[in-house]
Amino acid sequence: MRGCTLFALPSRYEGLGCAYLEAMSAGKVAIGSLGQGIEEVIRHGSNGWLVEPENVEQLSSALMNLLGNSMLREYVGRQARQTILNGLSLEHQARELLRVYRERTA
Repeated sequence: MRGCTLFALPSRYEGLGCAYLEAMSAGKVAIGSLGQGIEEVIRHGSNGWLVEPENVEQLSSALMNLLGNSMLREYVGRQARQTILNGLSLEHQARELLRVYRERTA
């Protein structure tokens, strides 16, 4: 992930794919499809990019826009990484899972 310029996974049936989170943690812009669950994490234009499923025009426009604008790409990539660090790291997930287990066994 660190070697790529951006990450695009315009999947039809991805759900909350870990690949998006991995790209975001590496500070890369992740492009995903609306309606696949990733919009719970990606805020379009802020920490990632979202396109309509199977909309080739939106996807190509997003790619051209982001590949052609390094300042935007770097800003969104930094925001993406911060999103992960602020609440989606393995440490955060483990802490949340422990909290749920403790709640259920109390």
